[in-house]
Amino acid sequence: MLRILTSLLIVLTVAACGKDDLGFVVPPTAESVDYTVTLTGAPTQDVIDLAEETLQLYRRQEDGAASPAFLRRRADNDIDTLKSLLQSEGYYTPEVTRVVTGGTDDEVLNVELIIMPGTAYELREHAFDLNGSVTQPTLPAPAELGSPIGERAQAILILEAEDAAIATLRGEGYAYARYVDREAVADPADGSVTVRSVIDAGQPHTFGSVSYVGLSAVEEEYLDTYITWQPGQVYDALTLAEFQQDLVRTELFNTVTAEPPEESPGTSALPITVTVDERKPRTGTVGLRFDTDVGVTLNASLEHRNLLGRNENSLFEVELGTENSSAGLSFRIPQFGRDGQVLTLATKYANIDEDAYSGDIFTIGAGVERELSEEWRAGASTILEVSDVVEDGVDTEISVLGFPLFAAYDNTGDPLDPREGIRGRLTLSPFGGEVDGDSVSFVRIDGRIANYLPLNEEQTFVLASRLRIGSIIAEDVFDVPITRRLFAGGGGSVRGYASRSLGPEDSNGDARGGLSAVEIGTELRFPVRGDLGGVVFAEAGKVSDNVSPEFDDLRAAMGLGVRYYSPIGPVRADFAFPLDPDADEDGFQFYLAIGQAF
Repeated sequence: MLRILTSLLIVLTVAACGKDDLGFVVPPTAESVDYTVTLTGAPTQDVIDLAEETLQLYRRQEDGAASPAFLRRRADNDIDTLKSLLQSEGYYTPEVTRVVTGGTDDEVLNVELIIMPGTAYELREHAFDLNGSVTQPTLPAPAELGSPIGERAQAILILEAEDAAIATLRGEGYAYARYVDREAVADPADGSVTVRSVIDAGQPHTFGSVSYVGLSAVEEEYLDTYITWQPGQVYDALTLAEFQQDLVRTELFNTVTAEPPEESPGTSALPITVTVDERKPRTGTVGLRFDTDVGVTLNASLEHRNLLGRNENSLFEVELGTENSSAGLSFRIPQFGRDGQVLTLATKYANIDEDAYSGDIFTIGAGVERELSEEWRAGASTILEVSDVVEDGVDTEISVLGFPLFAAYDNTGDPLDPREGIRGRLTLSPFGGEVDGDSVSFVRIDGRIANYLPLNEEQTFVLASRLRIGSIIAEDVFDVPITRRLFAGGGGSVRGYASRSLGPEDSNGDARGGLSAVEIGTELRFPVRGDLGGVVFAEAGKVSDNVSPEFDDLRAAMGLGVRYYSPIGPVRADFAFPLDPDADEDGFQFYLAIGQAF
């Protein structure tokens, strides 16, 4: 039996910049010779792919060769690398030769590497030898960890199985488990190989005390609410990593690290040190939006994080527009009562001067939101609205109380520029109250979903689609106050039509909202040059007085736009054209804002 000691690692050789393979300086005046490379006899596509990534013949092909003699030397140097590559793929006795042909005026210089791979060795056995532990941990069978037992002895799969074994040990409390050595024994008689991987498991550990470094304004007790393990629980690196990510998501810190000591402390309880760099607590923003139909709108906000030391968040927002203006204050208390739960308090005053109605609206509300998972959220709230508006020339006083419930899903990861995933929200809102002294009650249902499909690996080409369906359960549209009816049209709805302009009209010819709404949109986002991108889109929608949404006779529009991908998010400029505009509707709409349309 032949004993072969190997680490099964691919040997990469990189030539020094400005020199050829032998170390001779190439004269700057020497003309390079173009050449082609042929790989013959490669047993698998993986070997071909690795060869193209590894061999100097491929890596330096664009530079050419100083001469046919230098090219032959380059090919000779690549032979050992190619043999190591083949061994890493399970071919332990390969032969590689090279042939260089051509180089005349009418024949291109070509170097051919001829592979005779020999026997594909089968991994007969893979054993993990654990040492350095008082207790003897139990590992899953190597095959369960991905080792290719009974198959070709590919190095990468053996290495990944070793990594999986170490990760398993660390997940069972062996925080300092590490790779020590590896021995492979090949038997040419039957083309098999056995591998023995030595791993130092170390001592099993439990979670110990948690200490914080870098805190000044944030309270330790608040951060402790994100700890999910119990005292004495078996240490798990994945659990610790999730704790660190939870602290990052609080947005209180520029950086967060949570880690045990570099070396084993020699005790069972493993102390955890959390090192943070706190962010400045206040952030102010100012933005502009322009729509053809409503003109310029100024948005400004002032956010204060960690107001009382436990990540309480207060946000003051102002919107000043030619038609609508508003001011609002909201307050959020995270980790309210339990992990992942948020208490929200909010109030808002708005002055509305739209075609449908005008007047003053005051709202106040409170609610609780809960994270069900990384993608799912749900919540319940109560909202009180007191309004005095003029609708179709009639002054109307509104006082309604609502109890919105919602469930939301989002795995896109980017609120301003999603490029992959799904985002959706369903809201159910029962309302009751008075309109001009008459009792009213209704239930509003609003569902929205958007899908983002990347068309290339770089995610620069994205097909984005959206659907909104809304319905209000009520006897008649006039039983619902106009402030709570469904509208459609505008930059965040159906581009190409004026804001909230679709649907049934009042006696003045102004849209006055309905009991159901449908919006459909799709757009193709693509790169243009550098930080500039473009979009083409089509959208359609309809508002009706029927409770059931209607999908026939939708008002449609098409358009195109430009995106500038700035550090704060994409700045969009869109032109949209209604396909069948009414006589009193504009032939196009223009929108300028920050963030994608949806």
